[in-house]
Amino acid sequence: SLETLHLSQNQFVGCVPPGLQSVPTNDLAELALPFCVQPSVTLSKTSPDAPIRLDSIIQVTATFSEPVTGFEMADVVVANGLVSSFVGSDGDSVFTFDVTPNAIGVVTVDVSQDSAVDSEGNGNTASAQLRLGLPYDDDNDGNISSTEVLKGVSDYFFGILNALQVLQLVSLYFSSPG
Repeated sequence: SLETLHLSQNQFVGCVPPGLQSVPTNDLAELALPFCVQPSVTLSKTSPDAPIRLDSIIQVTATFSEPVTGFEMADVVVANGLVSSFVGSDGDSVFTFDVTPNAIGVVTVDVSQDSAVDSEGNGNTASAQLRLGLPYDDDNDGNISSTEVLKGVSDYFFGILNALQVLQLVSLYFSSPG
């Protein structure tokens, strides 16, 4: 016979979990819960068509849905690369940084949940993973072709790649389905 439930203006901290936000109210005429909105973050590559090479610089932008504090370079998780040149400060909603591929493998970027908070103390949601690509995979098809291997061999002779990295490219070529 409960008709009204008000849980706002109390000492609760954080957000009502998404599963509870859609609880059927049955006979409730009014339900007041202190919902919060977590800031979201979107990652994007500034030059989407630029070829990826080891030691090349790829600029990435992290855009939050609202201004946040506490977000810093250490909160950016990169596979097969390094983060540098982090620009943005507390109270900003857009941050930029450079990613430099440092291994033969798919380069990805992530921002974890609760890396930053909004003005009400709500932590951000996790970003969708940004796949920057595979070094030397110039057509971005996920496979290394013979032409792409030859570019890697050329870079070996110019001192950009080492022998192990060339072998890794050749191995990727032979394991590619195409």
